[in-house]
Amino acid sequence: MTSGRWSSPSRARTIVVGDIRVTSVPDGRIQLHPARWYGSAEPPRPAVEVQPLLDSEGYLVASVGSLVIEAGNHVIALDTGLGPVHVPGGRGHPAIGAMTGGTLPEQWRALGLPDPTEVVITHLHEDHTGWWSSDSRFGAVLRELPTFAGRDDLDRSPLATSSDRWQPADGGEQIAPGVTVMALPGHTPGHLGLRVESRHESLIAFGDALHSTLQIPDPTINAFVEHDPAGAVATRAALLEELQRTNGVAYGNHFGDVVFGRVDARQWRPVG
Repeated sequence: MTSGRWSSPSRARTIVVGDIRVTSVPDGRIQLHPARWYGSAEPPRPAVEVQPLLDSEGYLVASVGSLVIEAGNHVIALDTGLGPVHVPGGRGHPAIGAMTGGTLPEQWRALGLPDPTEVVITHLHEDHTGWWSSDSRFGAVLRELPTFAGRDDLDRSPLATSSDRWQPADGGEQIAPGVTVMALPGHTPGHLGLRVESRHESLIAFGDALHSTLQIPDPTINAFVEHDPAGAVATRAALLEELQRTNGVAYGNHFGDVVFGRVDARQWRPVG
């Protein structure tokens, strides 16, 4: 049953893609205002679609965390959560409620996951770089690893000077057998995703190309934070077309507790 999962932060979840094990490791959640996040006075979809996604305070629930991909001798951490942060609602942008992170290292240990060998960051926003850029012991470990990020994002970010381990990526780079970088620009100039393929099975981790399942029936819906709104729409539409056509699994890191799913008839069908 998925009732309640749509409006709850993600729990740890694991699926297998051929010979590759993929685990979503939670770090917390961010509350998104269902209208203001999309730059409007009203939610972008009918109330019957929006209501099941709202928490008790009336916000969309955006999970944060890391996707751990175990491919042969490689253990790839895709994104590193929000980090040890708690920001109460009303302290920041009116489109955002409370932001709470901090569980990623303990969840990683509790799940018995091996130590990471590489980091891939979809884009350099704080809810994806949190633990990597933190002053914590876990952050120090992550910064010693080869860390892939979009070249166009690194060219614009002060984080580029914070480590000599950055590996600028443009899309097409193979991180491990069956794990390839995808260029998904729009949300940021160098926004990346990962494609995982093994034994005729596949998964696409698409980062913030989509923030909510509300965008699946209508890929023209943009969050107000898109760097290139037209580019974000084009990337999203092409991504959804591929997922619909191939019936491949995808990973929506901000999709409540339904982070793994398939696109079917322009709807998100949770798996795992």
